[in-house]
Amino acid sequence: MEAGHFKGMRQWASKGLRILVCLVLLWGVMDSVILTRINTERMTEMIKTHAQIRNHDEITAAQFPEISRQLIRYLFSGNEEALPEKDGQLLFKTKENLHLKDCAVLLCGMNAFRWGFLGLVLILAAVTLAYAHVRGTDKLRAMFPGWSDAFSAASLITLFILSVFLFWAILDWDSLFIHFHLFFFPGGGWLLDTEQDLLIQLMAGSFFVDYAKDILLSLLPVILLMIFLPVLNRRSKRNTP
Repeated sequence: MEAGHFKGMRQWASKGLRILVCLVLLWGVMDSVILTRINTERMTEMIKTHAQIRNHDEITAAQFPEISRQLIRYLFSGNEEALPEKDGQLLFKTKENLHLKDCAVLLCGMNAFRWGFLGLVLILAAVTLAYAHVRGTDKLRAMFPGWSDAFSAASLITLFILSVFLFWAILDWDSLFIHFHLFFFPGGGWLLDTEQDLLIQLMAGSFFVDYAKDILLSLLPVILLMIFLPVLNRRSKRNTP
């Protein structure tokens, strides 16, 4: 009885570990897609479209590309020497630069996760090849149903989480925006003055709404994969004798 109970626990632990690995893989793909959309060209276009500059007549539309390049350079490096400048002076105030630093920490974390994801992919590929070499391809094929189930479960979990945030955004974007900042930037450095602070004027609320839509569209192929994979997995099980 105890042996059977232990075996059942081991099976559940194995399933849970597979689902966890698949979740990391899925979120790694989404993380990589999101990071590819945060680039100089896209940011320049967004800033031009949404900038609502007040009391900063010295900033012109022609300077947006250079500002965008400096922002991207700083956000992905966290190097204070890369903070945006104009005429040898820091472009933003101290509190704005502190918030940029918080954003840089978040993006550097996302970038580190992407590299960790790529490392996991390489490790899994190496383990799969080694397993196939030692145990044979038939043993490897026997593992596919378990991993297919795990990937389907991970897809459904991820879709549920995305759906919650999507409905939240549709129902109350301001609430989602505020809670996002409260969670990732609890220090409150993101509370900027729309009348006085250039950073929030360059990246107004509509900037983030548009960027969120852009990222969601870029994630669409991954989302479709997550929708159809469980369906295909269930159909393949029905057709298996």
